[in-house]
Amino acid sequence: MRRALPTLLILAVVAVSFQASAAPSRAAPKNLRELGQRLDDVAVRIQNIVEEASKDPDAARIKLYSSYTPDQMKRTRGRVRAEDLVEWMLDPKKNFVTVRQAAAKALQEGAQFRGDPELSRTEKQGSKSRRAWFCEKHLIKQLAHEDRISRALVSDLLKKLWGSTGLVEITRYNPSNEKTWKPAIKAWRRYLKRQ
Repeated sequence: MRRALPTLLILAVVAVSFQASAAPSRAAPKNLRELGQRLDDVAVRIQNIVEEASKDPDAARIKLYSSYTPDQMKRTRGRVRAEDLVEWMLDPKKNFVTVRQAAAKALQEGAQFRGDPELSRTEKQGSKSRRAWFCEKHLIKQLAHEDRISRALVSDLLKKLWGSTGLVEITRYNPSNEKTWKPAIKAWRRYLKRQ
């Protein structure tokens, strides 16, 4: 501890002088208690900077998507798109709550409450609704994703987007039972052809 004390004092002086140079209006500390308080303040600011830097930027993009007005949703250029949300939802490296689950919730709300045209049940894309086309292209195949959590998120999202389908294969789908994946995928494709 005695060897570390001079190093700690040097670091303290450097930190305080750095703080003083960053904010020249502050006077030098009057005593060790004030020096300790200033060091604590610096440590808190550094911690806040580290926490902000470690946040996933996709979490902020999901919040941005969730804040779009219906008019902003109509502009598909330059905005966060539903397919971006699917990508983040399926990424096993992302935080489950702040990114993956939030992306799934934003997709559901974008379809049901926010009027995302990519997820519309009334507008057509070919012979299907845009929502059916989107689900066919971006979600259905993910029921066999290599990550179990991704499979579960997709299954839950599809059920929330479409409600009860009345198809046994979809009801029996289990993200942990590979035997249920292909029948559910085929059943979803049959169902979406009519949507």
